[in-house]
Amino acid sequence: MCVKYKEKEGKVVKKVLPIVALLGMMSFGVQEMNVRADTYHKGDSKISFWDSKRKGTNFMNSTSLPENYKSAKEANIEYVRLAPDKWAKDKDFLFEDKPDTSGKDFLIGNADNYRGLVKEDLEKLKADLDAAQSQGMKVVLTMLSLPGDRWRQFNNNKNDDRIWEEEKYQEQASQFWKDLALELKDHPRGGWL
Repeated sequence: MCVKYKEKEGKVVKKVLPIVALLGMMSFGVQEMNVRADTYHKGDSKISFWDSKRKGTNFMNSTSLPENYKSAKEANIEYVRLAPDKWAKDKDFLFEDKPDTSGKDFLIGNADNYRGLVKEDLEKLKADLDAAQSQGMKVVLTMLSLPGDRWRQFNNNKNDDRIWEEEKYQEQASQFWKDLALELKDHPRGGWL
């Protein structure tokens, strides 16, 4: 199982064949994943929604458009991936290629310094989720900007990698998701994934 790898200062360093180690780790990892999937899977859980192929669409509009849920339902769409990030931006920025002077990031307030959810934005989001629920539409909420990681389209087409470089942004992003989860955990009842 071991092969002589190299000799350095009179000591023989041995190396286990990487393929054997990799296969062992992969085998353990796959078994662990199967156990966890079986453990957490229940027929009536939200995750069971994904047990079969679904028909979905993206909503990345400049504002909340509740009427789109009715149209999606009529087109037999079963779920929507909702990215509400544009809802806080000025129309001139979105449609006229003018600079973003708002300094606003939807729900976050400002991706440079998260201080809690913006209540006005949260109410807009809840109203939109209510509209989805009224049509029986499932929603996957996708935030494209996070604290320290502003969406490239809102950052002069430059990657914002601060979240990967500074721990304070990781902590702020974690707090953002906790805050949002607490606000939406029962709203609307069973309407989002």
